[in-house]
Amino acid sequence: MGEKIVVGPINRGLKTDRLPFVINNDSFPTLINAYQWRGRVKRKRGTSFLNRLTRFLGKTDGSGNFTVTISPTPIATGIASFTIGTDIFTDPGGASPVTLITNSAGSGTLNRTTGVLTITGSQINTAVIYYPSLPVMGLEDLLLNTTAFAGTLAFDTDYAYNITPTSPFSIYDISFYKNPSSGTYSGYVAKSTPTPTSWNGQNYQQFWTTNYQGALWATNGINIPFSQTNVGMQFIIISNISGIVAGPPANATITTSGNHGLVIGDFVFINEVNGVTGINFQTGYVTSVSGPTQITVTFPNATLGGAYTSGGIVQYLTSRNPATTTIDCLRWYDGDPTNGSPTNPIYNQPNGWVNFCPPLSQASFSVSSLPPAKYYLVSARMVVPFKDRLLFLGPVVQTSAAGSQVYLPDTVIYSQNGTPYYTASFTGAVNSSVTLFNPILVPNNQSGAPNAYFCDQTGFGGFIEAGLQQPITSVGANEDALIVGFGRLQTQLVYSGNDVVPFNFYLVNSELGTDSTFSAVIMDNGVISRGSRGFIITNQRGCERIDLDILDQVFEINITNNGNERMTSQRDFLNEWIYFTYLSDGSAYTFPNQTLLFNYRDNSWAIFNECFTTYGSFRRASGFTWNNPPAPSWNTWNTPWNAGSTNLLQREVIGGNQQGFVLARTSETNEATSLYIQNISGTAVVTIQALTTVWIMVIIFSSQVY
Repeated sequence: MGEKIVVGPINRGLKTDRLPFVINNDSFPTLINAYQWRGRVKRKRGTSFLNRLTRFLGKTDGSGNFTVTISPTPIATGIASFTIGTDIFTDPGGASPVTLITNSAGSGTLNRTTGVLTITGSQINTAVIYYPSLPVMGLEDLLLNTTAFAGTLAFDTDYAYNITPTSPFSIYDISFYKNPSSGTYSGYVAKSTPTPTSWNGQNYQQFWTTNYQGALWATNGINIPFSQTNVGMQFIIISNISGIVAGPPANATITTSGNHGLVIGDFVFINEVNGVTGINFQTGYVTSVSGPTQITVTFPNATLGGAYTSGGIVQYLTSRNPATTTIDCLRWYDGDPTNGSPTNPIYNQPNGWVNFCPPLSQASFSVSSLPPAKYYLVSARMVVPFKDRLLFLGPVVQTSAAGSQVYLPDTVIYSQNGTPYYTASFTGAVNSSVTLFNPILVPNNQSGAPNAYFCDQTGFGGFIEAGLQQPITSVGANEDALIVGFGRLQTQLVYSGNDVVPFNFYLVNSELGTDSTFSAVIMDNGVISRGSRGFIITNQRGCERIDLDILDQVFEINITNNGNERMTSQRDFLNEWIYFTYLSDGSAYTFPNQTLLFNYRDNSWAIFNECFTTYGSFRRASGFTWNNPPAPSWNTWNTPWNAGSTNLLQREVIGGNQQGFVLARTSETNEATSLYIQNISGTAVVTIQALTTVWIMVIIFSSQVY
C-alpha cells in the first residue's frame, strides 16, 4: 500500500532548518506570499488604500497663480508632485530649477534648492496640495485622553500628519508649534500666524513615540553612526540684558548674539545668566521685538533683580533658531493645531508641538562620567514612562557650547516622580521645596518644575549607566520591570523604590542581544525582538530563540545601509501574528522589500514580498457607505460581513511605504495602488522609484524529491 499523505490540517509553516525531504508533510521549505493559519495554507492577504501623506500649501489667486517657498530644503529629485483640483503638476527629474509636467493648460516651476514653487494659469481660488513622496517613518497611536479611542499620527522624514478616523480618512499636516490663546498668561498675545516646524531625519530614522501625561512625546532617534549634524538644542547666546522690571510680572530686554528670528507670542526658557537674579530656569514669552537681536520677555510669576554681567542662553520652545533649523530635538504634542480640514485649514487651536530640552542640573555636574558642566537633554533613541517617571534611553546631551552634543549609548535619564515638564515661572529658589512653580506651556491640568530632571540633587531626576559599553537598542515592559536590550545581551531594569537610586540593571542573558530597535513586540510572556543571532523572546527569567524552524533566516537580512534601523514590526491581535519588515540580503534596493510573518498561535513562519517602511495601527470611527465601497466596487468586495476587521474601532494593521502611501491590511487578496512610476525612458525601460510589488504564491511541498 502507498504511504498515506495527510492533506490537512496543516499545522506548520516555513521550515528551513532541515533538508526538504526530511521535514514533516505539513511544513514547507519555501513559503512565499502564503502562510499557515489555523490548520490551513492561505494566500497572502491584500491591502486597501487608506490615503497618502499630503500638505496644504495655500490657494491659488483669482488668476490661478500661486507662489510659495517649501521647507525644509533641498527637495529630492523627481519625487514631489502637486494637485490643484484636477490639475496635476509633477517633478520630472533633471537639473533644478525644473519645469513641472502637467495635465492642464497651466504651468509650474520648482527650485529644489530654495524650495520656491511657482504655479501659473491653474484653477482659480483652489487649494494647492503637496505630495512630498517621502518615506513614511512612523504610524503612531495618539492617546491624549485615556477615556477616548486612540487616534493615529503619521510621520515622514520631514513632517507630522494627522489621519482622520472617519471616511475618507484624510491625512493632513500638523507640523506647527503650540500657540496658546491670547490672555492665557498675563500680558501674553498669541501669534497671529502659527510657526511651522519640521524634522530632519534620514530615510532610516524611525519615529519613537509614547503617550504620557496629556502629550505624545516624540523622537526621531539618532543618526547611526552618531554625528552632530541633525540633533541638538534650539538656542541662542545672550550678549546683554537690560530694562529689567522686577515684577511679578517681571520683564527683561534681552540682546542676542545673532538674528534670533523670534516673534511676539514665542515662548522661551532662560538659563546660565550671571548677574541678574531670579531669571535662570524661568520660562517666559516674547512681548516685544526690537530688531533682529533684541526682544522683551515677560515672566509672569518671577521677581528679578541685579544687573547683567555675562553669559546666558535663550532656549527656543515654540520656534527654532534661524541658523540651526536642520537640528532636531525632543518634542511633545498636545493636540491638533488646526480645525481638521485638509483643504482649508484654520489654525485656531491652542495646541501643537513644543521643543523639549530640560536642564540636567542646577550647577555644573558630571552626567554619565562626562566632564562637569551644565548639560541639557536634547534627544534619545527611546522614551518610555515607568513608575510615574519618564525615561529616556540612549540619550543625547549637550552644553551651550557649539558642537557639544554627546550620545550616551548605555545610559538612561529619568524625570522626577511626578511631572515630566520643566517650563514654569516662579519666585524663590529653584531647589526649594516651598517654591511654588506656576506651569507655563504645558498640557491642560499638568504641572511643571524646572528641577524635574536635576541629577545633582536627591529627590528629583537622575541617570543610571548600565556600564556595559554597548548601546541600548530595545525596551519593552514585562510584568513589573522593563526588558532593556543591548547589542549582545539582555537586561532588566527594575524599580528599587529608593529615590537616591530608583532603578537598577540586572543581567538576563549575555548571549542574545537586540540589533533592531523597532523590532521589539511586547507579549505577555516576554518581549520579542530581532538580534544578530536570532529572533528572540526575553523575560525576567531568561531569553531564548523563537525561530528554530528558520534558524538561518535571521542571517539573510541585509544590515548594510542601516538595515538594522529599517526593520520594524507590528502585532496583529485579530489574526494572532507579528509582521517584521526588512531588507533581504543581496537586495539592490534601499528600503525593505520583504516581510517575515510569525504566527505566534501556531508557532509558524512565512515570507511576503512587499514594501513597507513602517507599520502601525488604525481604528476606523465610520464605516462604508453606498457611495464609499470598501473595494473598487461592491461586487469586487470579498470580505465577509462578520469579519472582525470590518468592525468599527477595531484595531487594524496599517503600513506606510517609501512614497508616502498608507495602506491597510485586509482579509481580501486585492492589492491597492501603492507605488507610482517615476519615469519612462525609451520604448521599453520603465523606471520606478523602488521595488514594484507583484504577488506570487510559492509553495513547495515537503514530499517533493530532491
